[in-house]
Amino acid sequence: MKVFITSIALTLITGLSYSQEKSAEERAAMQTEHMATNLGLSTEQKEKVAVLNLGVAQKNEAVRNNPVMTPEQKAEALKGNNEGRKNSLRTILTAEQFNLYEQQETSKKANFSDKKSMQNKKRKVQIQENPVKQ
Repeated sequence: MKVFITSIALTLITGLSYSQEKSAEERAAMQTEHMATNLGLSTEQKEKVAVLNLGVAQKNEAVRNNPVMTPEQKAEALKGNNEGRKNSLRTILTAEQFNLYEQQETSKKANFSDKKSMQNKKRKVQIQENPVKQ
């Protein structure tokens, strides 16, 4: 019985830790590792990209946590931060690496768009099957 309760407690604790949002530093480190693996960054490039990603992640976190900004202002600020990252990456990456980076970003956006589209279709079907009765 003790083992069972302990395993449930560990499962809950583990689940809670995964559900919490990652810090800017954790997000930047994960993104840097991902880029290093997928783009074949040199040690020098990886260091520069790590500094860049951390700066952008911290700026983005500040924007997301800003209670004064409207959602539209936040979206615009985040978009600007990401454009700044992209411009900085042009100077850090080789032309080949940068082209690969852009291809991966385009693919990621397309996949996200496809997922959103499928979610919207599912919602429409659910609404049609279960209309709200007034």
